[in-house]
Amino acid sequence: MIKLITRYILLAMILAGCTFEPPGVPVNDTGSDVSGRQPPDSQAPATNACGLDAAQLRASNNATIGSGSREYVIGNVEIEAGNLDPYVARLNGSAVLWCAIYSRASTGQTGEHVSLAADGTPWVVFHTSTNDPGLTATEGAYQSSIVGIGNETISYLARLGPDNGAIEAGTFVHSYDKNRRARELLIRSVHLTGGGGPVVVQADAARTPPPFSRDDCSDKNTLDWTGTFNPDLTQLLGASSNDCQLDD
Repeated sequence: MIKLITRYILLAMILAGCTFEPPGVPVNDTGSDVSGRQPPDSQAPATNACGLDAAQLRASNNATIGSGSREYVIGNVEIEAGNLDPYVARLNGSAVLWCAIYSRASTGQTGEHVSLAADGTPWVVFHTSTNDPGLTATEGAYQSSIVGIGNETISYLARLGPDNGAIEAGTFVHSYDKNRRARELLIRSVHLTGGGGPVVVQADAARTPPPFSRDDCSDKNTLDWTGTFNPDLTQLLGASSNDCQLDD
């Protein structure tokens, strides 16, 4: 009798235009269940902090890589009048899967370079200021703090989470003056060895790039530099320069 009454109730609900959700995980209005789990990438709701569509992001980027659902762009967006902030976005055709802003500092930061590992992990380079870097190194980073002089432009190297753009590992990368204060170092390219191997960057540096001392380097205003980091960006595994030579 109870089963028969239940069937009549369900039939009445259907005829009245109601829907019935079977027992399971409740879902909120963002597309996530209330436990915090997310649906697969292709179904995840877009989080677009940049306020730009895919066409605008492609038109305004400084660099782009990949295709399909693994297309990434990096550049700058004006959130507050007169102040450009670096962004990275993951696109899929006309869809913005996510777009993240990484700094709201008062001085200029720029999104410069993006590389893509074989497993789909994006690596990015930002250029920022010693006066107000607007970025934070992750725990144990190779260069986690800055002792600056003037308004020097330095680099920030980061590995991002492909699902949301969160910084999984990030370190400042700068050279030094004779008093160990941060001086300019601009990363120009990133080379990924694959399989979770080392990360190799090429840069232009002022004064003395790590791990050299001032006596190791020429008096040129700009020195070339190649540095090799471990994937967690906690160690500089090696460095070389045509303008610097370590003493034997």
